[in-house]
Amino acid sequence: MEFSGYYNSGKLLKEGNCYSFKYIKCVTLDDNNQYMILEDQFGMRHFIEYEPYKDYNLAISDNIMCLVAKINCTGRLYLEPEHPLYKAGNCYQFNIITVKELPNEWEITVIDCFENKITFNTDSRISVIPQAGDSIMARVESIKKGIPNLVIDKELMHIQA
Repeated sequence: MEFSGYYNSGKLLKEGNCYSFKYIKCVTLDDNNQYMILEDQFGMRHFIEYEPYKDYNLAISDNIMCLVAKINCTGRLYLEPEHPLYKAGNCYQFNIITVKELPNEWEITVIDCFENKITFNTDSRISVIPQAGDSIMARVESIKKGIPNLVIDKELMHIQA
């Protein structure tokens, strides 16, 4: 999907592409949540929640690379600022905090660089059973609201005690 501004129909942002946005300011709205106001290259302003990105060390007037994650039917953009450490498609070590056996899979909870707990499932046919306290190599499939979505490929199954 493409988005054109209210008054600048020739200038488009495309879903799935990354663009630079200028961090204008942070405001608190009637819902008592803080929002960052980001301005695109065409001067259009967009709101995104502040809380998921509070650990990103963003400062007013910074230029922030954001993925246009979604454009809804009304033209609202859902932006995902670039994570300061993780990139989608790359693999990283994560410390395991819990492991739970489920039918045909393992539920693994790890902690990321900002101490967010991330839970994901992996195939029960893995050759090494992970344990709490180990670290595990996982691929960041995507990032949503600052939290990586992780997957374990069998060939990535490296566990370190």
